[in-house]
Amino acid sequence: RAEQPSRRTQLLAKAAGVKPNYCPMVLDCTAGLAGDAFVLASIGCDVMCLERNPIIAVLVQDALTRFYHATGTSALQLTYQCDSVQNFTLSLPVKSYDTVYLDPMFPDRAKSALVKKDMQILHDLVGVDSNSDALLNCVKPYARRRVVVKRPLHAPSLDHQTPDVQYKGRSTRYDVYLMF
Repeated sequence: RAEQPSRRTQLLAKAAGVKPNYCPMVLDCTAGLAGDAFVLASIGCDVMCLERNPIIAVLVQDALTRFYHATGTSALQLTYQCDSVQNFTLSLPVKSYDTVYLDPMFPDRAKSALVKKDMQILHDLVGVDSNSDALLNCVKPYARRRVVVKRPLHAPSLDHQTPDVQYKGRSTRYDVYLMF
C-alpha cells in the first residue's frame, strides 16, 4: 500500500485530510503494527505513533530500525513510542495535531473465518479493547481539524457518536469527526 502510486487517493489518505499540497501532522493513538501510520508517513505526513503494549512497541521499533538500515533512508517522518494515550496527552497542549487517528480493536465477528495472522497475533498479545468508546472523547481536544476512526463496515460508531463524514471501503470504513 505504501508504494502504490495511488496511495494519496486511498480512503485512509482522504479520511486523514491529505490534499495535493497538504499533508497533515497525525497522532496515531492506537498504532499497533503501524501499517496505516507507515502509509501516511510514506505520503509525506508527519506521524507520531502511540502503542500501549510494550511487546508490540519493541517489535515495531525493531522493524523500523531494520527498514531504515536496509533502505539507507530516514526520510519518513514517523515516530513510534510505547505509551498510553492518556499518559501521552497529560502534557500535550490542546489542538496539537491536525489529525488524530484511532484504529481500536475491531469488535468480535459473527463470521467463522479467522482474521489475518498478524491480527490474530495482535489480538493474542493485546487482548480485548475495553476503552475504545472513551478514547474518542479523550482525543478530540488534541485535534485541530479532524479525528478519524477506523471501523468495520457494519459496526456501530464509537460511543454511538454520528460522524460528520464517512469513507467506506469493502470491509472497513473511516468515520471522520470534524473539529470546528
